[in-house]
Amino acid sequence: MIDKSILLKIEEVEKQVSAKLEYMSDFLYKNPELGMEEYIAAKVICDVIKDYGFTVTKPYCGFDTGFLAEFDNGDGPKIALIAEYDALPGFGPDNGPGHACGHNWITAASMGAAILLSLLKNEFKGKVQLIGTPGMENYGSKVDFINQHVFDDVDIVIQPHLEKYTSVSCQSFALDAIEFSFKGRATHAAVYPEEGINALDAVQFTFAGINALKNYFKAGVNIHGIISDGGEAPSIVPEHAACKFYLRAKDRKYLDTIKPRIIQCAEGAALMTGSEMSYQYFENSLDNIINNKVLQELAKSYFKIEDIVPSDEYDLASTFPSTDIGNVSHICPTLYMEFDLAPDGEFRIHDNTAMKYVNSKYSNRRLHQVVRIICGLAIEVFNNPKLLEEIKISHRKTMSQ
Repeated sequence: MIDKSILLKIEEVEKQVSAKLEYMSDFLYKNPELGMEEYIAAKVICDVIKDYGFTVTKPYCGFDTGFLAEFDNGDGPKIALIAEYDALPGFGPDNGPGHACGHNWITAASMGAAILLSLLKNEFKGKVQLIGTPGMENYGSKVDFINQHVFDDVDIVIQPHLEKYTSVSCQSFALDAIEFSFKGRATHAAVYPEEGINALDAVQFTFAGINALKNYFKAGVNIHGIISDGGEAPSIVPEHAACKFYLRAKDRKYLDTIKPRIIQCAEGAALMTGSEMSYQYFENSLDNIINNKVLQELAKSYFKIEDIVPSDEYDLASTFPSTDIGNVSHICPTLYMEFDLAPDGEFRIHDNTAMKYVNSKYSNRRLHQVVRIICGLAIEVFNNPKLLEEIKISHRKTMSQ
């Protein structure tokens, strides 16, 4: 634990910027943008953080709404904080976008911690990064960032998130997003049906095969599909048809094991109908999150300072979402923390109830607590080489299992 005098400084400085952080959360909430279209959000975030001595690179890694903001405070570790600022479709006014996942809050928290560290530069040496990662909900840009080696020299990554519980033992499923496309032969469905090859039949057989196959997977596998192309008109035997699936499993290794069997269902459907099958990944593949035990225990020590207690009901959950921060956790030690908001337990992400809480007195209270938590543990890592080495050893050990 860092010295009590530094904790008092963190609290004092955080009060000085608290109004600005609440403003950022409120502004993003009121100006929601879908993934890959976060032009307003990216500009405002970069404009604000430049005022605190950060060097900003934008666009970044080929993304117009991606950015890297770095505060260079001399030789030392490099700690990256993650900002996500895309909204979800359908949760805003007139069925428009809305921040039902609380990315307005996430950005304010990560940016706030980065700003706080810059104002406390006399307390550590090292580099602070705020990395803006667009399209988390509909693309997964962190995967591209990884492929462009953004995280190769980062010592630790920190990201807070919102949930119905509070935990540092977060889980996320590995995910592959696959679209199967079938090509048949069109003909008049009533006059010359015998001359057609129905691509939609192949889609239906694919669903039937996958639904039967689900019974033979380990617990924790989730497969969800939709028909993305079902033909043009009932009077025409569909020449083209397609279906999209999310394939999820608790870890990447098992997902890679069962995926060929799922693809075989589509191959079999093509054989049964005489159609041609092809497939593609329509989103980046996501990996399960790798938790770091040393970082988890470190975070818990700072939770206690803020009187935050991890939720017991987290252990009762059986299914979890997928996120591209999971991929990052395979590259470098990652602390992914989830925080509840509603005292009545009503809060749910990706749900209309979220809109009541992600820009409220509850979210603002959590915002200030989480900013102080991140800042405190980051300073401890900056100033404790032995602790950082323990974190890295823990990561290497977990990855080797």
